[in-house]
Amino acid sequence: MNLSHIHSEKDKPIDGSIVTITGMLTPQYAARMLEWNTHNRAIRPGRTEKLVKDMAAGRFLLTHQGIAVAKDGRMIDGQHRLAACVRANVSIPITVTYNLPMDTQIAIDDHKPRTYDDAANLLGRFDFHISQTDIAVVRFLTGDITRSGGVSKSHICDGIELYKDAILWARGQFTTKQRCIGTAPILAAICKAYYSVDHTTLSRFIEILKTGITDGIHEGAAIALRNFLLANSGQMGVSGSNWQMAIHRKAMRAILAFVENKNIAKLVEVTGEPFSYPRMARVA
Repeated sequence: MNLSHIHSEKDKPIDGSIVTITGMLTPQYAARMLEWNTHNRAIRPGRTEKLVKDMAAGRFLLTHQGIAVAKDGRMIDGQHRLAACVRANVSIPITVTYNLPMDTQIAIDDHKPRTYDDAANLLGRFDFHISQTDIAVVRFLTGDITRSGGVSKSHICDGIELYKDAILWARGQFTTKQRCIGTAPILAAICKAYYSVDHTTLSRFIEILKTGITDGIHEGAAIALRNFLLANSGQMGVSGSNWQMAIHRKAMRAILAFVENKNIAKLVEVTGEPFSYPRMARVA
């Protein structure tokens, strides 16, 4: 049922009762509903962008959270969904609740939001626990680590599905916590190499990275990365994406040199993507 065809002339129940309806929202009707958005917080472009990508990719799911309209006709919740529907130019399934008291607006979205790892674990799609580090690894692999505004939880879950073999393999190489070593930028570099580098060779690189014990100068690339990580241990918790990406690129450089049996005097960032690995389709 199309939402634009199931309302009264005033686009809300005429008896004043709180009513929730479900239907397909068209971009045209979403634009019309946005005209009621006269008393709300500013629209956040990053939030809208995530929804646009989900809608365009067919990942937008119908839930109890949709559009809410106050008794006086003003919209009090759902502006980002409406704006995204217009931008994506696709119809979406959604619920619309009418005749809410205006003061309920202060209670909407006033609780702790679910994190990416919360969503992935609650989904029941995976037979292993997803950690925040796993989420960060996926964002490196999908190329979203440096994107402003974030990405949708559905997008991240699709990434976990695509890269789970590499994630679980890399996890298995670090059976105990390794300070500064088993961080997301390093694990992501290992995951990228997983698809094209011999696993025995990659395991050897990781063992040297963890222990600092080598069989000779030809394995010096792993030591170079280890020394860099230990020397910068105080900055490992820095959350800035540029610093995290710099660590990630240095790790890929070290792995590449190790595979080629090259000793490196100075560890510099690699340019481009040196390893062949599966890529997620990007929604424009």
